[in-house]
Amino acid sequence: MSTQTIGISSDASKSAVSSKNFKIAYTAQGFKWCEEDMQDVPVVKTPDGKIFEPLLRYFAYGWLHRRFKSKSSMRPVMYSLRDWFSFLMARGINWVDVTDATLREYRISLASQAEAGCFSRVRIPLKLEHVFDFYAVIPRAMPYLNRVRMKVFADVIGKFAPITAVDSKRGLKWSGAEAIRVATPKRPTPDSQDVERIEEHLRSHVFGRIGHSWPEMRAILIRERNWLIARCQARAGLRRAEVANLSLEQISAALAKQGIITLPADKSKCINPIASACGDQEMQCKILERIDVYRNKGYTTLNVVVRQKGGGDRSVEFPIDLIVDILEISVWGVRKQLSDRFPDAEIHYDRHTLFFSFGNIGSPLKEGSIGDIVNDAFKELGIAGSGHRLRAYYLTQMAWLLWNQHLALNGYRNDASVENQTLNRLADLAGHAQPGTVERNYLDIAQLLHASRQNKPKLDAASEVLNALRLACPVLPADDLRRIERLISALRTEDDRLLRAMLDGVVERYAPRPKTAVTRVIDQLRVIDGDKT
Repeated sequence: MSTQTIGISSDASKSAVSSKNFKIAYTAQGFKWCEEDMQDVPVVKTPDGKIFEPLLRYFAYGWLHRRFKSKSSMRPVMYSLRDWFSFLMARGINWVDVTDATLREYRISLASQAEAGCFSRVRIPLKLEHVFDFYAVIPRAMPYLNRVRMKVFADVIGKFAPITAVDSKRGLKWSGAEAIRVATPKRPTPDSQDVERIEEHLRSHVFGRIGHSWPEMRAILIRERNWLIARCQARAGLRRAEVANLSLEQISAALAKQGIITLPADKSKCINPIASACGDQEMQCKILERIDVYRNKGYTTLNVVVRQKGGGDRSVEFPIDLIVDILEISVWGVRKQLSDRFPDAEIHYDRHTLFFSFGNIGSPLKEGSIGDIVNDAFKELGIAGSGHRLRAYYLTQMAWLLWNQHLALNGYRNDASVENQTLNRLADLAGHAQPGTVERNYLDIAQLLHASRQNKPKLDAASEVLNALRLACPVLPADDLRRIERLISALRTEDDRLLRAMLDGVVERYAPRPKTAVTRVIDQLRVIDGDKT
């Protein structure tokens, strides 16, 4: 393969050069480099139809040394470099003769294009970063050019190099790079109605349909899977990477910890009991019955240890209803259908994947695909935000619930201890090491709700109720205290004026004015429930 230089001298030719003169292709199936598969690596051809070897070597070297996360991530770099070499050709500059001055001229050219609306200004630093990385790496990717040792193009300031660099947290960067900061508006957190719309949209056309053919069944299974993905983000606060990593083993371990299932001692030889229940309705019923027993004990969540972003584990409280949906839909539904349809994919015996790809049967759904699924639902419904905002919705709801809990435990006295306890627990749920600005923003919403004019009378009444109970507790029998607890629960859920009228009669009959502590409790409960009659 011959090497090329890029450069022209004719001014008439300069105006005719554009990035479209460089043709883009991809290496074919079976193409290898250093005995490693290099299929789908970008190939750029110069206007005369020849492969531009430096770029091919740069991408092949980058893939060999895992400088790219995936082959698809090479494409933005490829387009940046194509534009760069087009710029050089238009000015008759050989690619090996570039200097800081050349890069500064290119930066000015990019700024002009951005002002003309060709692309956003925020892309300028990234394009320059791609160019700098090429020159920093090419001496290792292509040690010789025309049998001459390749020179070092980029080095730190003070060392001899045509392109000067400075150290940063991310490594070397061009000394002339500029950070362009653009204020991005904060995406709103969807409310409960928006979340329900998104979930319903993802699952639409599932109910009432029977898939007689595989294309019909496939469409139903995809919608069921997508609906459950959104549920995991909105109801358990999972990031998309955590959804992608959510495994059958994680759910099984959580169920086994509560004695709902028993895991085999030798996991290498035995099928996971949840997976083995795919074709056994009797076993499914037993597992669901044991979950109901666990629920009837008063538990509303199940603690699941998930693999979080960047590695490491964290504990997440999954609502029991979500656990049941995962079992019935993801494991015993989608997994079972795919296993029956594609027995060679060994889906039934897979211990890890909960969410499968329908493009490459048997492989897990990628993180990017999970993000696209939910983001598309936001766009299609015209709701501002993205899939990550479903996690924000979860944290906002948890901030409200945790604030309620700690405020009640603190006797409805709003002081720093309530905020600190809530922030610490919220940080745990968010998977952050320290309570920070993000969590505080969620807590601010809960505090604003509590401080609202509509909610203040209820808070005052709740405080009076607690004070009355403190006075009455030493003299009230345990049975009476339990009756009061049941009464509070009834008033919280019952919308029956007959019940309140009956309670009013009982209070007037057995506790006439002046009111005792117990009757004040009843009156305050009426205020909490919003009954003005």
